[in-house]
Amino acid sequence: MTVCITSETLLMNVVESNHQKFLPTDNKSYSQDIYFDGANGNHNVNSRVFEESEYFTHFGNAYLSYQKFLLTDNKSYSQDIYFDGANGVGGVKIKELQKIIESKLKIEVYNQDVTTQGKLNFQCGADFAKTKKIVPTGVNIKNLNNKYLSVDGDADRIIYWYPNEDNTIHLLDGDRIAVLFAMYINELIARCNLKDKVNIKVIQTAYTNGNCTNYIKNTLNIDVIFTSTGVKHLHHEALKYDVGVYFEANGHGTVLFSEKLKSLLKQINTEESNQFLNFIQMTNETVGDSFSIMLLTETVLQAKDLSLQQWYALYSDLANKLSTATVSNRNLIKTINADTEIVEPLGMQDSINKSVAKFNNARSFVRPSGTEDIVRIYVEAETSEDVNALTEEIQQVVKTYL
Repeated sequence: MTVCITSETLLMNVVESNHQKFLPTDNKSYSQDIYFDGANGNHNVNSRVFEESEYFTHFGNAYLSYQKFLLTDNKSYSQDIYFDGANGVGGVKIKELQKIIESKLKIEVYNQDVTTQGKLNFQCGADFAKTKKIVPTGVNIKNLNNKYLSVDGDADRIIYWYPNEDNTIHLLDGDRIAVLFAMYINELIARCNLKDKVNIKVIQTAYTNGNCTNYIKNTLNIDVIFTSTGVKHLHHEALKYDVGVYFEANGHGTVLFSEKLKSLLKQINTEESNQFLNFIQMTNETVGDSFSIMLLTETVLQAKDLSLQQWYALYSDLANKLSTATVSNRNLIKTINADTEIVEPLGMQDSINKSVAKFNNARSFVRPSGTEDIVRIYVEAETSEDVNALTEEIQQVVKTYL
């Protein structure tokens, strides 16, 4: 799509997206060129450049077309959305999508000031909601049961949330989006009688909460594959499967569908297979499209007749903590198994394992930073008290060996 941007401030809101190419058109406006294959929702460098209006028309109409497959007498699902645009491009451009889908989704936009310097992502947006776990500045809480979502400044990450009375929030982050999508897509596969012909995997990193992984493996009966941290690793692994669902906890991710699956669905040519193809058309398989993820999320919530509270209740997160420790030389530590196991220094992993064994449902790993002499320490356990105690022990292990 080509997005006309009328200020340098707004351009900088979206320039971080590493899958996008920017071409200057004059000294006041810029264009964002995304190579978009409108037939199946993929970005493809061999496809023609689509205009912005075609992008919104494609995804908006795919969403509207899917409505014929969905419940119309929902009791829990609400079509009302309160949208935190992080004072970035998302808060501006969501209005273009809203024009197409307003008959089915009612979107009230907050934090859409892209002209005031310093407002971008300041105390608002997806990263703020994820890290601070409080209501973003500029969002009006009208009802504790309302459905809120936040995107980041360049609209490539998305976090759903609902508020508490004390201004804290319950997060439905990338982990929970992955669960929701995997659950529903697995049902679509079953309805098309393709369970024995195609595979579905959820791709995660070691930072994914352990109870999220357990729910996917033990309740949904879907295999989980772990990779090193970073979207590029997740995306590369997801390409190996007929359905590859991947999200970082920060809300950055997507779903990939194989050409084999798409071909099978076209051959079957039933109402169920056409429904599945319609779902795929709603999916932008290039990572970092919060609008597409929003439409998919709303579709699944409506199909399952779920409120945010019911979605959140699917599983409970284990208590967890991420901390750092300064070391003299981060290169002394060598890891394997997606950064979860230390092979050097010798004995360090054994010491970590002994500490972890003292606590129920505990897990911990230590990995070096890629840019500075620190290590990152991840700990999870059943209670916050156990997490804090285990973190102290792992910090001591780091001091001993590094």
